Amino acid sequence: MATLTGEQLKNSYQSLVTIGDSITSDPTSGVLENGKGSPIDSVTVYNDATGVSDSSILNLSVLADDSNTNPRARLEASKAGTNGGKLILSTLGADVLTERMRVHSTGDISFRDGSASEAFYWDASAGSLGIGTTSETYGGNALNVVAAHKSLSSVAGGNLAIYTSDSQAINKGGSIALGGSYSGTIGYQFAGIAGLKENATDGNASGYLALYTTNSSNSTIERMRIDSSGNVLIGTDSTDTSTTSGFTVQPDGQCFASADGQQVVTLSRLTSDGEILRFRKDGTAIGSIGTTGGDLYFADATYGGIKPLGDGYAIVPSTNSGADYDNAMSLGASGIRWKDLYLSGNALIGGGNADPTFNRVNGINILSTGAIFARATGSWDLGSNVTAPTHIAFYTDNGSARVSAGNISSSGSTTSFNTSSDYRIKENVVPMEGALDKVAQLKPSEFNFIGEETTMGGFLAHEVQEIVPNAVNGEKDAVDEEGNPMYQSIDHSKLVPILVGAIQELKAEIEQLKAQ
Repeated sequence: MATLTGEQLKNSYQSLVTIGDSITSDPTSGVLENGKGSPIDSVTVYNDATGVSDSSILNLSVLADDSNTNPRARLEASKAGTNGGKLILSTLGADVLTERMRVHSTGDISFRDGSASEAFYWDASAGSLGIGTTSETYGGNALNVVAAHKSLSSVAGGNLAIYTSDSQAINKGGSIALGGSYSGTIGYQFAGIAGLKENATDGNASGYLALYTTNSSNSTIERMRIDSSGNVLIGTDSTDTSTTSGFTVQPDGQCFASADGQQVVTLSRLTSDGEILRFRKDGTAIGSIGTTGGDLYFADATYGGIKPLGDGYAIVPSTNSGADYDNAMSLGASGIRWKDLYLSGNALIGGGNADPTFNRVNGINILSTGAIFARATGSWDLGSNVTAPTHIAFYTDNGSARVSAGNISSSGSTTSFNTSSDYRIKENVVPMEGALDKVAQLKPSEFNFIGEETTMGGFLAHEVQEIVPNAVNGEKDAVDEEGNPMYQSIDHSKLVPILVGAIQELKAEIEQLKAQ
């Protein structure tokens, strides 16, 4: 039996209950009755102690029987401030009556743990639910979960757990949908996260974490996965990117990327020049790829590297920061040589000019036409590891095959300048005539070259060309496209056969005169 007390207690419809009356429950019908045995359909309780905060208005207790003074449960209604009220529900546990739930005057609802501390809180004004919070104003989120750290290494780990009730199966597990309003409807999923089982094997809890987004066709698609081995998979659900597009990062640091029909990786440095990609070995920088003045460079961390020039017509040496690096790097090294070099253009060594002899700089230039220009301080050394070598061989092309044109050879301390004269490469062979007349037309003279003081004997090339054309190379007064002189040259060896022929003709005339 419980007793209701207060300044005034009355039935809403009739004054059947007065102060000091008791309200009992008929054990058979369950109908509340006043002490007079009359049924009560409604009870209103007033407390005229206005302005008294937290003063009790109604206290309903449930007892085991009339002799038990320790209530099993209690519902208490009391004031909260001047015009507010609150409702408190308590239950008996371990012989201690403990508050379990409270409805505040603001509409907030709190649930208490065994020690009567707030463990579950509904903030009505903020529309926020808090688990483990200790303050009515905690956070501003729709859901707040606050608790001491709980490791995820155990089966029942974590501060918040979401499980599915499905039977054990692959790709089944807890998930969270993230979304909002769509076409005027709240509750549409824009993205999501899920922890799913990686296999269907009993006793094997291997799982993966998956992230999803919804595309423009309103299909929710997996975008990223962390599998049970720790691999991070982006754009794929397979660690094999050799045949499928995607990006994989393994827990050992290896990265694999593959793209279908387009560039795989794009790296962009903004605003300033410098490194775009840096390489390290055991924490020490060993090289980089970067940009300088619009040019890309590849360099080690200490000495230098190479870079293509901006217009792409050449690859040149650079410092390790991409600056020009002239005459400081070698291609190959002693014992670490390149095998063959194939060029479609010119090979310029030293002078860097198409004709170092004309520009008066030392160097060797081999042009794509096959021409060789060379200039050196001192002399050229052409050696051989054989006793009688041919140092340089000359060839011509007769239109169908290569034909030997001569060579420079040596034997011991003697050097020979040889012209090809094998009968097997000659035809229309007839005795020479008129050699003496040709010799008589030659005009040997003495002269010195401009800029030199030494006087010598010889011929003027254009005069010899009129008599023995094949002994002279070039044309009189010829110039190139830029107006530079193209000087004639003479091969005196071509005069030897004529001289021999002239001597033979002269000998014949002498012998004829002697015979007379």
